[in-house]
Amino acid sequence: MLSDRSYQLVIRAKDRFGNWTNTSSNPFSWTLDTTAPTASLDLVDSLDTGRSATDNLTRKRALQFQGTVGAGAHVQLWLNNLQLNPTITNGTWQITTPTLTSDTYQVKAVATDVAGNTQEVV
Repeated sequence: MLSDRSYQLVIRAKDRFGNWTNTSSNPFSWTLDTTAPTASLDLVDSLDTGRSATDNLTRKRALQFQGTVGAGAHVQLWLNNLQLNPTITNGTWQITTPTLTSDTYQVKAVATDVAGNTQEVV
């Protein structure tokens, strides 16, 4: 099994006279990346009105979420079935939701890197 890293492939062929061709001047190169990006998700502490600043309970109707995402990755935020696309600056993101009605909402962030690896944070 191959591990995550860069690889090069050189193809050689032998003709019927035993002469070898060599493509080493133009090898095929690729990078194998199977590692999911890092990501975090949190309700902004000042909007958390529950018993602690980390229980993610609030009475607010317009919320802000923040988090981080690994270099080169992008993040999508899901609020139930509503997809939100936060702006990422230096690996940190923040987004304000539309005004919400009183209800229970599931929030998740999905980070995707350039290789298509994903990390879901709930």
